[in-house]
Amino acid sequence: MFYKKIILSAILLASPFTIVAQKLVHPTGIFAVSDSIDAAIEDDIYTLDYVDGVVLRYNWAILQPGKSTFNFAPVLSEISKAKFYGKKVSLGIVCGAGIPHWIYDEGVAKLDFKEIPYQGESDKVISFSMCAPWDKTYLKYFKDFIIQLNSALQADTSIYNNIVQVKVGGVNRYSLELALPSEVNLTNGKDTSTNATEIWQSVGYKPYFVLDAFSQIVRHYRSVFKTKALNIPFIPDPYSLPLIGSAGQAIGKNKQTLMAQLIDKSVLIAGNKLMVQWNALNKNFVPLALDSAMQNGAYGGLQISFKYYGNPPGDKSDSLMYLFDYAFAKNINYMELHCGTLRNLPEAAKYGYDLFHTRDGQITEDILVPHLYNNAPNPFVDFTYIKLTAKAPRKPAMQLFDCNGIFIREFSPVKIDEYEYLYFISGENLPSGTYTVYVKVREKQMGMKILKINK
Repeated sequence: MFYKKIILSAILLASPFTIVAQKLVHPTGIFAVSDSIDAAIEDDIYTLDYVDGVVLRYNWAILQPGKSTFNFAPVLSEISKAKFYGKKVSLGIVCGAGIPHWIYDEGVAKLDFKEIPYQGESDKVISFSMCAPWDKTYLKYFKDFIIQLNSALQADTSIYNNIVQVKVGGVNRYSLELALPSEVNLTNGKDTSTNATEIWQSVGYKPYFVLDAFSQIVRHYRSVFKTKALNIPFIPDPYSLPLIGSAGQAIGKNKQTLMAQLIDKSVLIAGNKLMVQWNALNKNFVPLALDSAMQNGAYGGLQISFKYYGNPPGDKSDSLMYLFDYAFAKNINYMELHCGTLRNLPEAAKYGYDLFHTRDGQITEDILVPHLYNNAPNPFVDFTYIKLTAKAPRKPAMQLFDCNGIFIREFSPVKIDEYEYLYFISGENLPSGTYTVYVKVREKQMGMKILKINK
């Protein structure tokens, strides 16, 4: 019992489930992405009437060149420019290769990698340095930087209000995607000869170190940017994360177990405040991680660049319109396009703009409508927990049944906020198997299956 209380306390402390008082509006339509990080958006892109906003990406090192020196002028200037042209802003900070070098003088271990970018020619090798994202000193300085950035943005209300989305950084390679250096890149199929696995093993890499660090970062972003929608961009590439297993051993092709865990945990933390964005779109399928995130309340977004990721068969304009149709059918109405694509395929971009604007991105979840979120972890060994959002006259009890429909026990939730509840389900004394939980709020009964496994 004491063990369960410790775990539950940790979950409650680590999970800031709060209802945001102000209604959030996720960005809708077409957002322009510059072809390189730290680059300004060209004036001709700002004047396009089928562009709703711009994605501004900056390396952390550019904005904090010294331990106590901040230079937010590039960000503030570009947001002001976007506002002048009537465009909204999605803002992202790149860590990884974008980490300021002074941080290594603070005792943070410097890791040197070489890698063939997924965004470039197959024979081009780049060298960059970064640190382990779970390093405590690194996390402290990055969290402090995010606070300073938010303060600088809030100093001008008109600038702050023009930001509609903040992309979650902190676990990056050399771009905004949620990724870390890996041994092989799937896009070009070449061995990068980076010895990335050996480098990560030398600093004690474990997947759960990354999961814990990124969870801290997501919570921090949610806490600091209270009134902003968040965005996590990722690429469903089996080599976007280190090829290292739970015990620190080298493994083969990554089946994206860690990526799914990172996204699932982020959705649990941020809920419908979060947009999960699949980058490198060039095929007509939605990755399971994105599909699962949307089923659990997050919004979906996409990014495509014919320049980097190849062209679908046939005419580029027709192909882009097909991808817009596909996205719309999947209830996604936000897409980022690189500037070159916007210039070269104006008719297709206009088509997507009109299509996406037939509905808006406003969060419509009503707390009067109860919603039961999928449990995490699932499957589980020792424990799992389930979140419920509902306006209920009292704490709704949850009932647990085995696979034969036999009642086992009843659980009372912990009330996290006015309309949020958390159920803790212990795996103690539960045999492996599939169980069903039910909870009834007013006249609505909800249920789901959960899977218990042995160690």
